[in-house]
Amino acid sequence: MKNKILIILAIFASLFMAGCNPNIPELKIVEPSQTAYLMPYDGQTSNQTKFNSEAFLEQAKVASKRVTITQTWRSTGVFPWSGEWIPAVRLIVVERKPVARHWVDKNGITAESKESIGFVTGIACTAQIDEPDATRFLYRYNNKPLETVMDEEILNRVRSKFVELCATYNLADLLTHKTDIMRQVREDVEPFFKDRGINITSLGLVGELNYIDEGIQASINRKFQSQQDLIAQQAINEKNVSKAKADAQAAQILNNPNALKLKQLELQSKFLEKWDGSMPKVVGNGGIMLNAESLMESKTPASSQ
Repeated sequence: MKNKILIILAIFASLFMAGCNPNIPELKIVEPSQTAYLMPYDGQTSNQTKFNSEAFLEQAKVASKRVTITQTWRSTGVFPWSGEWIPAVRLIVVERKPVARHWVDKNGITAESKESIGFVTGIACTAQIDEPDATRFLYRYNNKPLETVMDEEILNRVRSKFVELCATYNLADLLTHKTDIMRQVREDVEPFFKDRGINITSLGLVGELNYIDEGIQASINRKFQSQQDLIAQQAINEKNVSKAKADAQAAQILNNPNALKLKQLELQSKFLEKWDGSMPKVVGNGGIMLNAESLMESKTPASSQ
């Protein structure tokens, strides 16, 4: 009799536990720009090497866009209903959306030329995680946000390579080789992070070089303005010389009858070179336009019958 009572009590306890604390699995939605992995909380700790491999993560990837998070019961007391439902698996999501970062002003890169002239410049970078590289990124960075990786690792490598290259150029050469310097930076940075699952789609300078010594910038500005003034004055001088030559040539023709006649002969010669030998169809006669061919026909005698 006592056993039957215990069984009945256990049944009622189970029903009470189920009614008061039901097992309702959670549903998670995976967005199109995300890659998801479903990892069990238990049962995979015996082989830590396998757990930390890219191959294991690749097997845990889920293709479904709606994932069910199964629950497991965790007892917290002596009674059967003392406990709670907790997730049995963990959903890890890698966000693959492009991220743009602008490292300017205080966050810009400080470098020096070969003669130790210091300057600061801004850098712009855009990166994303492609679908085939999501597992590699997750394994390398333990699912850090891409923004964090860019602000820490990518910026540091860009800064290191940029400073190294700038130190090999004099200031004058550095200004004319900025494009080549950034090309070499990209050739170093892009494949390095591609191997870690990050696709850098753009990387370049932002704005001009801002010199730490303001006097250097003022000197460069004065030199540039002097060059522009010289170019403008040269253009004015060339225009004045051309005009003087043209005026002298025109005065020479007007004051020399032979030169004027020679000019008329040159114009006639050019006309004859282009003339096809036919009479002009229209000629002017004191402001009256006449058909030359009609006039010629009217002066031609009619043929006899």
